[in-house]
Amino acid sequence: IFVIIVLLISGVIQAQDDTTKPRDPWKNTRDGNGLYKSKDFAGAEKKYKEAVAKDTSKTTSNYNLGNALYEQKKYDEAEKAYADALDSQNPDTLNKGWYNLGNSLFEQGKLEESVTAYKEALKNNPNDENARYNLAMAQKMLKARKEKEKEDKNLKKDPKGKDQMEDSAGNKKEKKDNEKGKEDGKNNKDGNG
Repeated sequence: IFVIIVLLISGVIQAQDDTTKPRDPWKNTRDGNGLYKSKDFAGAEKKYKEAVAKDTSKTTSNYNLGNALYEQKKYDEAEKAYADALDSQNPDTLNKGWYNLGNSLFEQGKLEESVTAYKEALKNNPNDENARYNLAMAQKMLKARKEKEKEDKNLKKDPKGKDQMEDSAGNKKEKKDNEKGKEDGKNNKDGNG
């Protein structure tokens, strides 16, 4: 009986010791990093979300969460995680955060916002050639998009794709090329009559 009582008391004491141990402030982040390295991005996402709620550094946890989401092509969620990670005072962390935010915005087609993010990345690290390249690419695509939108706005076509023009009353009329040649049944392509 004495042995059983001693074992029970030692078990209770040991259980109390487990609750008095200090909590590991980086546990979920480290666990997420292990899963990320093994390319288990969904598992890493789960651990990083736990880390955001429980671990010490929200900036690191959000940044890592953004990376796991980006790898899963969840660009809109990655955008939010990266934005939440921008609380850092460290220029290197800010550079990486802005750069990755720019990439997630770019993938969503938010070119203007991605240009802004890449510029912010370059403010924190002017020597970042990847950010400089992506900035130039986003600006080029944004310019092309704006030119196409302007062209589409100015170009008026009917559903069949024929060019349209408006008369003085604002009515649309189909343009006719070489009306005289069409009336005569002739086609003046080579310039000979």
